[in-house]
Amino acid sequence: MASRVATVGMQTFNLAGGAVQDIFAAMGDKAEAGLYRQAAQFAEQNVQFTKESTALKEFQQQRQAYKVIGEQKADVAGAGFSAGGTALDLLRESTQQAALAKETISLQGQIQEAGYEQQAKSYQMMASAADTAETGAFVSAGLKAAGAVLSLF
Repeated sequence: MASRVATVGMQTFNLAGGAVQDIFAAMGDKAEAGLYRQAAQFAEQNVQFTKESTALKEFQQQRQAYKVIGEQKADVAGAGFSAGGTALDLLRESTQQAALAKETISLQGQIQEAGYEQQAKSYQMMASAADTAETGAFVSAGLKAAGAVLSLF
């Protein structure tokens, strides 16, 4: 009879200890989910920052291109040449380079935005998984606590 009481007592303590452990695990899962949500928000903010930064870079590049092309036109006109032949080729090349630079900046911005968007989605999925783990830990804690109480009878 004494060994049965010791076994029941040990089982009760094991179940109660497991319930407490699961409660702390659930609390950790909740904190983890919150941190993942915060990281997702930062990634979403980075998407917006990248859009604004890309637009600014495109504007700066376009402004520089207009400046270069305007100087070339002024140089050609100042030298008394017509906008044909080599001068026209030079202007066309500058315009093409400006368009290429703008597209490169735009593409780099889109790639960076997509990376941040994917990062935000990943963090949101991890937060959801932590929420599920939290729920599971609370359920497990409840079952163990019930088992501990039942083991007393």
